[in-house]
Amino acid sequence: MKNYIKNIGLYLKVVKEAAPYSFISLLIVITLMQGFPFYISKIQSEIIDGIIEAVKTSNIITTGILSLILTYISVQLLSGLAGSVKGILISSGNYKIQTLFEFKVLKKYLDLDIARYEDPDFRKLLQKGVDGGNQWSLHRLGMITYNLLFPALVKISISASIILFFDWKLFFIIIFAEVPPILNRIFFDKKEYSIWAKKETETQMRYFDLRGHIRNKSARTELKIYQIGGYILGKIKSMYDSTTGAVQEYEQKRLYINIFADIISAGAYGWAIYQTILHTLSGDITVGYMTFIFGAIFTAGRSVSEMLSAMADITEQNRYATHVREFFETESILKTENPTAIELKINEAPLIRFENVTFQYPSQSKEIQGPILKNINVSLHPGEKIGLIGDNGAGKSTFIKLLLRIYDPSEGSIFINGVNLKNIPPEIWQTYISALMQDFVNYNFTIKEAIAISQQPNFLDEKKVQEAAKQSQAYTFIEKYEHGYDAQIGTDFGGIKFSGGQSQKMALARTFYRKAPIVILDEPTAAVDTESEIEIFKTLDTLGDKTTAIFISHDMATIGRASRIIVLDKGSVIEDGNHESLMKTQDGKYRRMYEEQVKAMVK
Repeated sequence: MKNYIKNIGLYLKVVKEAAPYSFISLLIVITLMQGFPFYISKIQSEIIDGIIEAVKTSNIITTGILSLILTYISVQLLSGLAGSVKGILISSGNYKIQTLFEFKVLKKYLDLDIARYEDPDFRKLLQKGVDGGNQWSLHRLGMITYNLLFPALVKISISASIILFFDWKLFFIIIFAEVPPILNRIFFDKKEYSIWAKKETETQMRYFDLRGHIRNKSARTELKIYQIGGYILGKIKSMYDSTTGAVQEYEQKRLYINIFADIISAGAYGWAIYQTILHTLSGDITVGYMTFIFGAIFTAGRSVSEMLSAMADITEQNRYATHVREFFETESILKTENPTAIELKINEAPLIRFENVTFQYPSQSKEIQGPILKNINVSLHPGEKIGLIGDNGAGKSTFIKLLLRIYDPSEGSIFINGVNLKNIPPEIWQTYISALMQDFVNYNFTIKEAIAISQQPNFLDEKKVQEAAKQSQAYTFIEKYEHGYDAQIGTDFGGIKFSGGQSQKMALARTFYRKAPIVILDEPTAAVDTESEIEIFKTLDTLGDKTTAIFISHDMATIGRASRIIVLDKGSVIEDGNHESLMKTQDGKYRRMYEEQVKAMVK
């Protein structure tokens, strides 16, 4: 119940923001609609009594009966109009609510820091909530509440007042008739959910992962080549089989108990009808009033059933809605507890100092022993062109992530012009950095927009776009297109499909367009041809002595162009200098890597 109240509270906040007046109007219409059937039933009972009386006396339709018929028609018309208004209010309101809710989900995705997404517990929460097909469970919970539970409660209140006034014992007999089937459903729904919940992180996450291989075009190519599609499908099927067997067993038990519950329900209704007929035969009520009571009994029964059914649905949806609410309540891992004002110039790089920095990922695999970075002490001076090198897993990308403040050090500090980076909000610090990461993104916009998106795309500077394209060598293919920089990207939109190298050049153009004082390039030319690679690194030389450039590459010729080279090995800085000085170290790692690559090229 506690979670339900919290979930509905969150839903009502969205409703209040999206469509408050429509929602209030909807509740009023729903309330009125629940009263119409009782009023219509009462009119019908009076018509029946009027006809019986007329048969006994005059055998003609009296003015009173005609008046009742006209009233009946009018109320039926109002009931139909109310249903139409309800449909319009639900349709328009749902559209506004769902649109706002979708926007809030997307905004929450953007607000959370990258470190949070690498938290395995949070990824499990995403799978249970917004990523696992349950994103709309919160909205469904709200709809069940106002469209099913609320009307049922109103009808129960009206029918209860009618039946209790007639014979209070009948009302409790009706409740007794409806409770067993619904309790059975609630119990078994909970059991079924627990089966899925136990398998959720292990089975569902693996399922979505395997399904992604089948749906992803690149992965699908490999599946075809190695002919392992059947193997993947077999794994998916075994995941289903491991769960559905237990569910089927519970469903069989549910069937047997349902039969017993239905027998109890039918007997209770029969007893209620029998008691009402006895009252009629004894002259306590008229035949017409008897039909009115019959209507109230059946309406009460249906309403109790609808209420308990809605509660069962609420119980089911509430479990998933809780995950969605917890997603909204999740906060970023990085905290800027003591924000500090810092004077940084957009056209001049600051002094960056790593002081005793050690880092271990919060969700680091147990297979990896010890921290990724260990006691790093380096200073990065304004204007340096720094090559970062080391074996795979040496900590290069982690070094960059700390510098970007995607993570904070586990121990030690990073200082920016003497200010601890932990005290600079990431959204402020990152405006001074332009970065090309290995997992760069392609945007299906026009070419010029896809380049300018790195800095105020609403105020696109076409001259800067062309300059950035030349720096990245992207202009070599862009200017061959019929529409040039106005060409559309993306075959799904009738546009261009880039090769791997062209995509990387486009990403580089975005990086250069930003004109930030710190430029970070993680394997910036991995898919680029040799001639273009040479031109791109010539561009780094032209960035000026006020721009700090840091790049990671396994190409020793590329690294050798850097004014400074930092060599990482097993998370530690083992060498630091320029190409000439590092080549003088007889047993140095840089010299060994350089000579091995040269030998490989000669062979």
